[in-house]
Amino acid sequence: MNKFLLIAACTLFSMYSKAQDSKPFAQPESVNSDEKYLYVTNIGVNPDPGAADGDGFISKADRNGKVILKSITN
Repeated sequence: MNKFLLIAACTLFSMYSKAQDSKPFAQPESVNSDEKYLYVTNIGVNPDPGAADGDGFISKADRNGKVILKSITN
């Protein structure tokens, strides 16, 4: 069940980030959750996920997908 929720959340976050003019995510890659929040890993603005460019970050969102903190890693 948790795996299904994570896949669904990844899909929704990906669709959401493409639909917004002001993107809260930058190349979202995966989603993890504790029981209260969702954590979205972002590759960053550079489209090369293998590059060690330092622009990746982790976002914190509520269970409805509303971004609470764009980056919890900075």
